[in-house]
Formats: sequence, structure tokens, C-alpha cells
Amino acid sequence: MEFFVDIFSDLVNALGMGGPITPLFRALFLFLILIVAPLALVASLLYFMVGLPFWRRERARFFLDLLDLGLAHGLTAEETVRQIASCRDKTLGKPMRWLMAGGRFGEALNMFPNIVPLNIAAMLKVGDDAEILSDVIPACRNALQDELSRSRSILHALPLSFYMVLPVFALVLVLLNVYVVPKFRMVADELGGEVPALSAWVFDSPTLLVGIALLSFGILQLFLLTHCAGSRTQSVLRTMFGPAFDWLSLRVPWRRLRAHRDFATTLGTLLDAGMPEPKAVMMAGAATGNEFMTRRARRVVESLGTGESLPHALRAMDATGELEWRLANAMKGARHFAASLAGWSEAVDAKAFQQEQASAQILTVLAVLLNGLVVGLIYAATFMVLIRTLDVMVLW
Repeated sequence: MEFFVDIFSDLVNALGMGGPITPLFRALFLFLILIVAPLALVASLLYFMVGLPFWRRERARFFLDLLDLGLAHGLTAEETVRQIASCRDKTLGKPMRWLMAGGRFGEALNMFPNIVPLNIAAMLKVGDDAEILSDVIPACRNALQDELSRSRSILHALPLSFYMVLPVFALVLVLLNVYVVPKFRMVADELGGEVPALSAWVFDSPTLLVGIALLSFGILQLFLLTHCAGSRTQSVLRTMFGPAFDWLSLRVPWRRLRAHRDFATTLGTLLDAGMPEPKAVMMAGAATGNEFMTRRARRVVESLGTGESLPHALRAMDATGELEWRLANAMKGARHFAASLAGWSEAVDAKAFQQEQASAQILTVLAVLLNGLVVGLIYAATFMVLIRTLDVMVLW
């Protein structure tokens, strides 16, 4: 504290105020440094992390609206973005300058992944290649709801994650083990008593308790990192880990469901546009932006090559059989594939939302329970020693 006070006195002298530092100034300065500044920092981090998915969603929504408007007026994607860039709006940043220099729309999405989420970028590239970009945009807008789900999940875990007791536990346990525990043992030895078994175990196991405390903190941090990571971070991780990143992504239940949703919506749009089934399946697999979904789409195409029908071949994509049933019914009627698959996509999307919110709450509860376990053990161990000491003193 004296260090901060010295800095404050130097600042006062530099401003020409002169004179000694009064106790009021000292108290005010320490209040600002030790209380207001940390609270302001935590509040800023909370605001930034909660708002991050909303900012990404708004930027992508703005881009899709402008793109749809330009396509409706007969412009290409490149021409639309060049006209937007001529307005010198900095919302979309570098991709605008890239397209103005003559770059292709798909190349811009690859080089600047922060413009839209990766799954939406994959759907836009497929729509651009198939020349049905305007038909794919509605499905991209529906996929933007994923950012709202991420924001709600962050709201579950973020306040507890920034609750400063969690990381401070390690420091508290070290201080207890260095300063408090030896005093307790010395008092117990002088009074001729013994430290209770639970207290001895807690005092002798600081590493275990620190590990539990850090585990609860680490669970929340890992969850927050996976939810706050944007498209640029995901692209870097995909480059670093290769197919392992896509494999891990499909192991997460709600991400797997959303990959199926993107596949189904894109497949319906491509089939309605009259594209051949094998090509539509391959492009729909590429629209998920996941290598393993593309491999499954390739197995579907191989099944089609052996003479199987498309609904039956889609078993490789959806083992439940519901996608097969929906598509079979669509082929019997007016062949409105996108409309027929819309209900299944909405159901899958709702289930993914439910799973993501449930996982956030479960992880938060788990962190709270681990936190409470550490606190309970420390309190129990401390008070048991005090009670044993008082009992010995009463017997004297």
C-alpha cells in the first residue's frame, strides 16, 4: 500500500498541488486502486465476453442483409460487397478491401473468417458455387440463432467464473498451510491435545484442495473459451489440429445436431434448385464446414452409386431415420424438399439449444459444488481444531 501512496504523492507533486497527503486523500486513493479499479476491470470483462457473441451475430446479420439486398437488385456477391465498401463503412473491415481489389467472394470468406461464423461461411460458399446464393441466405439467418444460445450459456457460467473466490482459493490454502496450521498444531501440542483426524487430513492435503479449487475454476474457463472463441480462433485451431478439431466438434452433442441441421437445410435448397442428388449431397456435406460430415456425405454418394434411393442412403448421415422419413415423404409429393425438411431442422435446432443450456447449467452447478466442498472442508477442519482446543482448556 505504501508503494501506491508514494506514487500518489509523486503525482500530486507533479501536478503542482504540493503539500502533505491528508488521510482523506490517502483513503480515497486506496479505495480507487484496491476496490473501484478491480470492480471496473471485472465489469468490463463481463460486458465484453457477454456481448461478444451478440457483436458477431450483428455483424453477420448486417452482412447477410446487405448481400441479400444486392442480389435482389441483380448484382453479384462481389459487386454487392464492392458497393458496400464504397460507402467506407468499417463494420466489415478487411474483406471489403479484398473484394474491391478484385478478390473472389469465396476467397474472401476463406481469408477473413471473422466476417461470419464458419458454418455460415461454408453455406455461403456452397450457395455461391451452385449459383443459388440468395436461396441459401434464409438458412444462414436461421443459423445465426446459435450466437444467442452461446450468449445465454455464457451468462450461466461467466458471473461465477469471475467470482474472485475461485482463483483465490489456492492462495488462501497456501496461507493457511504456512501460517495458520502450524499455530494450531503448536497450541494442540502445548495443551496436550490432538488435532482431529479430519482437520489433520485437510491440513496435510493442501495440494488436493488446491487441485479441486482449480478444477472448478478450470471447468468454467474451458467452457467460456469454447463459447467465446470466434471464427478466427476456430480457423487457427483447425489449422493446428487438422481433422482432430472437426472430430472433437462432432463429439459435442449440440454441435453435431447443428451440423445435421446445416446439412439438411442446404440439401433441401439444392434439391429444390434441381441439382442432381449426388452433387447436392456432396455440396450439402461441404456446407457444414466439417471434414467428417463431408466423409459421411461421400458414403451417401457411394450408396447412391450402388442403386440405393436417396432417403435410404441418408442413413449414413442420420442414424435415427427421421431425415430418411422426411425426405421420402417429400419425394412422394410436390417435391418441396426445403419445406419438408424445415420441421426436422427446427426440431434439431431446438434440441441443440436445450442441450447447450443444460450443459452450461450442469457445469455451473458442478463448479459450485466443488467450490462448496473446499469451503466446507476448510471450515470444518478449522472449527474442529478450535472446538478440541476449547474442550481441553475446559478440562484444565
